[in-house]
Amino acid sequence: MLLRPFRQLWQLYKEFNSFGKAELAALHKKQEEQLAEIDRIKKMTEELDRDFNEKKLEALKSAMSTVKAFEADVRVHKDAQEKSMLDALDKLFPEMPPSKDKK
Repeated sequence: MLLRPFRQLWQLYKEFNSFGKAELAALHKKQEEQLAEIDRIKKMTEELDRDFNEKKLEALKSAMSTVKAFEADVRVHKDAQEKSMLDALDKLFPEMPPSKDKK
């Protein structure tokens, strides 16, 4: 009579254990699918980051070339303006010796 509750408990344990194993296997399978999806998303993100960084680098190179071209134009304009100012001063004051800075 005392063993009867233990047998029932053992039977419940075996049923629960077999049910738990099936649930655990399904859970592992679902987890593997989720991990595969995470890996796929990571790869896509890395590709997008790489593409974005390449485009950003191209945009920066383009901007730098534009800045360099603008800087060169400013220098040419500044030099021309400086020369024309020195020429104008030389014409206004002919009695003074020519400017040494004249280019």
